[in-house]
Amino acid sequence: MNAGKLILLLLLIGAGCRDHSNSSAEPRDMLSRDQIIQIAQGRAREMGSFADGEMKVHFDDGNKVWLGILGELEREDAEAAEAYRRLLDKKNYQALRISHDPPSIDGTYWVFVDKMTGEVIATAVGL
Repeated sequence: MNAGKLILLLLLIGAGCRDHSNSSAEPRDMLSRDQIIQIAQGRAREMGSFADGEMKVHFDDGNKVWLGILGELEREDAEAAEAYRRLLDKKNYQALRISHDPPSIDGTYWVFVDKMTGEVIATAVGL
């Protein structure tokens, strides 16, 4: 992987992940779309320089856009793609793409939220 790609591909795992669990009784219901978006926006603010109203959120229904990007990444950097696959394997997650509005040099953020607990499983920048 070249240095430029390495800079764009920041895999932020674990560090600072907060548990956004709700307190409902077992079995736990899935979080709402709005709850998931709020969690992802909070993580994006922690990672980037977003001011209020400058954030564009794409809720990736079925994670289809993410899976397409993962396929492209597989061709460019199989090791990085495999790392994401391992992180997200067997997780009930929602992928959200967050960018600046208007677009900025700071790029695009991906946030992967567990639909049941609200845990931020992983994040990515620049994909």
